[in-house]
Amino acid sequence: MEQSALFQALARGEAELPTALKIIRQTRQQAEQVRHLLRELSDTSEGVALAKRFKRVKRKLDAGELPAGLDPETAYDRFAELSLAVHELDMRLLPRTATCSRRHGTMPAALRACADVGLGV
Repeated sequence: MEQSALFQALARGEAELPTALKIIRQTRQQAEQVRHLLRELSDTSEGVALAKRFKRVKRKLDAGELPAGLDPETAYDRFAELSLAVHELDMRLLPRTATCSRRHGTMPAALRACADVGLGV
């Protein structure tokens, strides 16, 4: 079994445990917010990657398919919230390396590892 980048950074001493745990906790909380909004929009496929679920909900709304029990205004408001939540999650998972690498050169693995928390995004 392959170890996560965050665990590897901890093992090499490039990350401190409190920092790693904080990254994991915050990212999981954001992922749970995304899951919650997806469920509100009638997507309950918990075993499917969040990105695929988001795209599926978007396609349905684009086609005019509204989730059961939601009026159009509520459905589109929830989708707007979902879009922002997915964006925030993406920002937690991806750009730390790109943004910080441009500013500071090569990043320690601990910061790159924020993308590796098993979310299937």
